[in-house]
Amino acid sequence: MKKKNIENKKKIIVDLNKKLIEGKSVIIDISNLQRNKSMKDIKKIHQQLIELNPFQLYYIADANLKYEAKIQKRWFNENIIECPARTKADVFIIQIACYFDNTIVITNDRFKEYKKDYTKNIEFVRFIIIENTLFFNVDLKHDLKNKKPTKSDSEDNKIPDSINRIFKGPTGEFEIYDGMEA
Repeated sequence: MKKKNIENKKKIIVDLNKKLIEGKSVIIDISNLQRNKSMKDIKKIHQQLIELNPFQLYYIADANLKYEAKIQKRWFNENIIECPARTKADVFIIQIACYFDNTIVITNDRFKEYKKDYTKNIEFVRFIIIENTLFFNVDLKHDLKNKKPTKSDSEDNKIPDSINRIFKGPTGEFEIYDGMEA
């Protein structure tokens, strides 16, 4: 793929991410970020979010992550909200997202155990982390659909099926293909 073409696609993705986050209150389910990540990795992800210019960032930690959340408060100087003992962060994430306007929730949880009345109007954003870079489930088809493909574009954009399944599952959302059929 030509370097200019790669840079153009990176710019489109950054613009889509910025459009998703900019000016909004963002709730991050910190338990999703802490799985197998060091503080240095999480700090880099935090910086990436700051560059997208959110109105406010709220990190919500389960009660069992309280100790790590206190450490992270010193690192981030942000709103890290620690849930009370014996409670799940999910309940608070849903309440906060329903309460405040113009809020999105960055999480890979599906919240299926809660009534749809509470979750149907919340904008949940799925993500993956590759090499300490956060990738959101943004709509690439919508913003690129008016562009007429050229022969070189179709060759450059050819993605092996196994990789394609990582980025777009049968529901159209990010799902990680683990080699097992559902």
